[in-house]
Amino acid sequence: MPQFRPSEVRALMMSECESLRAALDELSGTAERSPQMLGAGIVDLRDRLRSYLRHEQELLLPALAATDHGGPGRLARMRAAHAAHYIAIEELARAAQLPDADVSKLAAGLSILRSKLRRDLDEDERCLLIAETLQDDECGCDQTDG
Repeated sequence: MPQFRPSEVRALMMSECESLRAALDELSGTAERSPQMLGAGIVDLRDRLRSYLRHEQELLLPALAATDHGGPGRLARMRAAHAAHYIAIEELARAAQLPDADVSKLAAGLSILRSKLRRDLDEDERCLLIAETLQDDECGCDQTDG
């Protein structure tokens, strides 16, 4: 995997957050307009969230470790706090793949998850994807000009 600068990691993760929000909004609309497509949309959302979480581990964690002493700990705590939501989307995707999936239950589950996942993404942006932290410039904090 290529090495990314912290600012590139931030840009990628911010883009993925926005893409996940858009997918959540689109999926909510799909539930109303085309219930038969809801299951496929939920599976796609789950796959996008898996990719996001994989990028958190493979890209964001090393970037935080390089730029923010407390960042890896914050990431671990946030992932633990959000784990129930990630499990819920996995369960919803499994239910969506059943031949006799109840579309109304899927839509209700998605509605509940939508606000929670959006809140999680907002928190990731506020607490982890901080522009001042994920900078490419190395600074010597103990260095003085002289």
